[in-house]
Amino acid sequence: MAQEHDYRVIPAPARGEKAKGVKSPAEQFAHALTQTMNRMAAEGWEYLRAETLPCEERDGWFGRKTTQRHMLVFRRPVRNAAPAAAPATPAPAALPLAGPSLAAPASVAAPSLTPASTPEAEPRAEAPRTPGGMQALEWARRRAAEPPLMPPRPGRPAAPAPRPRAPDDDG
Repeated sequence: MAQEHDYRVIPAPARGEKAKGVKSPAEQFAHALTQTMNRMAAEGWEYLRAETLPCEERDGWFGRKTTQRHMLVFRRPVRNAAPAAAPATPAPAALPLAGPSLAAPASVAAPSLTPASTPEAEPRAEAPRTPGGMQALEWARRRAAEPPLMPPRPGRPAAPAPRPRAPDDDG
């Protein structure tokens, strides 16, 4: 069975965004969510649902903890999806570059590539990519990525803590 949709899961906004006329925290969060959903729709993704899923994360050096992550699920139809009833046609074999000794035999017909048979035949409206939209996408990717656990930097050892003085010490 052929796959009919591509899916994309992104983290839901964790904070609201300030905007003109948007005052309360609930309105700011709704604005951030609206901006995220409109950006994905401009890229051709259809909102499917929101999910809260458990995620195991590092806690200190050796510990682990489970937190809940809020995710938004989007989907879009697969562009080159063949109808389910039609059998898949094998891809034509790649022919070597034609040269004096590499010419294809006359019995092998080259596949015809007419505009109607190529997958790129339909003109597709490309969503305009604004600098703010790309920056928001990059921030969402960074938020979703778990920072690596880094060892302490090598260098001078820390100075020992001063020893507490006992009341009977004279100096």
